[in-house]
Amino acid sequence: MLKSNRLRKLAAESLENKTLLHGGGFVGPLSDVSVDDMVQATFERYDATEDGILNADDELSDRISNRIADADSDGDGGVSTDELTVHLETERVSKLLGLDNARCRPGLDVETRVTSAIETVDDDGEGDIDQAEVSESLWSSLSVADADEDGSLTAEELTALVEANAAAARAEMIANRVDAMFERYDTDADDLISVDEVTTMRWNRLSAADADEDQAVSRDELTQYVTDQVSNANDSDGANDPGFGGRGHGGHGRGHGRRGGRG
Repeated sequence: MLKSNRLRKLAAESLENKTLLHGGGFVGPLSDVSVDDMVQATFERYDATEDGILNADDELSDRISNRIADADSDGDGGVSTDELTVHLETERVSKLLGLDNARCRPGLDVETRVTSAIETVDDDGEGDIDQAEVSESLWSSLSVADADEDGSLTAEELTALVEANAAAARAEMIANRVDAMFERYDTDADDLISVDEVTTMRWNRLSAADADEDQAVSRDELTQYVTDQVSNANDSDGANDPGFGGRGHGGHGRGHGRRGGRG
């Protein structure tokens, strides 16, 4: 019986996270539910004392308490409707615009991201984001896009921000991928991955990056190749992914002409 009750409690907590307060669920950027409606639903569900504050008196689950804690801006141990509203708005806009390394859902075009971000916080309905409409922390991330420094961000300025953030994230991803490849396969640490350092199967994939056909791939060659592949990749099926992954690396000459290593 104790085990059954514990499982039911865990299941309930999981449902709570997914339906109301989980970053990728109810508050996700693709949600049609407004932040105001989310806040209302959250308080209706969790504010057991009906005092307009979510705190320990409401006997929240540990997971929900931890999630709520992020919204407690004044650190008083409770979360008001205003605090939760600001927190969820900041979270949604950050995800839509790719701010501060926030992870965005794929498949959402730039125009939709920008329009949704504006609609989330545009209290005056002027079709932009004003400094007064967002939290200080969110504006500190957004203000870099305020080209004319008028304290207001237009759709054009936000579009430029999204594209810049996407380019930076893509460059970081490519650099990390190249670094990982060299850490794994450049066994003599000469900043080249040569044909003798990997298996035949691995070289068959890697050789496409060997632009000068000298039987070795430099960092510049690999960076350019991965960049081209990422640029041409089909987001829906990843058909053009470089596919350089794999576990382990071959020793010198390992796997050439015989079975050996993991290709």
